[in-house]
Amino acid sequence: CKAGSVSFSNTCLRGAARVSPLLLSPKLYPNPVSQEMTVQLPKQSQTDYRIEVYDILGHLISVEQANGIKHRIDVTSLRAGNYYLKVIGAEQDWIMKFIKE
Repeated sequence: CKAGSVSFSNTCLRGAARVSPLLLSPKLYPNPVSQEMTVQLPKQSQTDYRIEVYDILGHLISVEQANGIKHRIDVTSLRAGNYYLKVIGAEQDWIMKFIKE
């Protein structure tokens, strides 16, 4: 990174002193989850995200489009266990682990 930039996970951000790292990545709650979870998406100019759910073996379980900052996902049909949620944005992707009770 150049002077005046901050690095988060090998990503350089210019002027990052004004940007909170908490706003740069999605949040997933509650975790563990039994019925419905909420994905709070980054506050960016982009409003459309693709959300994919994978089982622990990497099999794609579901795909949803998210518009806005908060998106709810019904997980009642999933068996108890560990899963991965992938949020795909125009410029960055995130992968988070969650537990279905």
